[in-house]
Amino acid sequence: MEIKKYIADDKIAAHEWRRRDRLNLFIAAKLIKGLNPNYEHHYRDEWLDGYYLLLTAIEDENIAKNHVEKNNYSSDSQGLDDYFVDAVELKRFLSLADIDADFFFPKKQNKLAVVKKNQPSVFNLEFWSLREWLTIDEATYLALGCDPSNKNYCPDGWEGLSSVLYEAVANSDGFTFDSRTVDFKEEGLNVDKTLIKVSAIKEWFQLKKMENAFFNREKKESINTEEIVRPEYRSRLMTIMYETINRYYSKNYDPNDRDTVTKQTDLVEWLETTYSLSNAEARAIDKMTRPEQSISPQGKK
Repeated sequence: MEIKKYIADDKIAAHEWRRRDRLNLFIAAKLIKGLNPNYEHHYRDEWLDGYYLLLTAIEDENIAKNHVEKNNYSSDSQGLDDYFVDAVELKRFLSLADIDADFFFPKKQNKLAVVKKNQPSVFNLEFWSLREWLTIDEATYLALGCDPSNKNYCPDGWEGLSSVLYEAVANSDGFTFDSRTVDFKEEGLNVDKTLIKVSAIKEWFQLKKMENAFFNREKKESINTEEIVRPEYRSRLMTIMYETINRYYSKNYDPNDRDTVTKQTDLVEWLETTYSLSNAEARAIDKMTRPEQSISPQGKK
């Protein structure tokens, strides 16, 4: 099969390269210039300015150091240094530098027809609701209303949502994404291998107030129910108590799964930090909201 010179002419190759968690400078420079890295006959002059752009950004720390790793096993024939750069950080730099690289920021109109053609029925997505753990890739497809089983296309908004979800897991606040809700499978964070608990993904979408086609379809209904059961009179601590129940013991809480119960130390720390409560006040709210063995703070389920 003929390998195309330009990445825009090879949609399968483009999709595969977009799935990479990190890229080396030689590859990234070629993609910035719209070249297909799989094509082996590029002239250095075609991509060298892209390479120096990225190298300078690393040296000036416009690309954050914690997202860069020196590649000691690779250099070109003329001794150019090579680095690995996290794809999310690379896109952040290109966006801030206002560099229009079509590969990293594909035009929406190029994908709309493909999305319509491959759009699954809601019934097909219902099977995915049985899963308790999902990868970042799978969660991204589902949130956009697409079947993760069909990865031969990149739906509109996929890159943006995938990158922010990746960042949220990587920069965990210790509450939504932590050791109880993220399984790295003894590897580093990987978009198609790391598993995330569905309850945590739902909570993240709710906290970000991001409505989507799969994870918070019942959001409006649940909000209305919460407003009905709350009394008209509420002190500040009562309001914080209800907010605690809504955050930790609503849709994401399973009375039959003790793993969904937040640790007391985490909850107390969150209350003290978020609402400037004293330790005694935080512990009192924790005691009032902490469920018994099989009873939810919101009542029987």
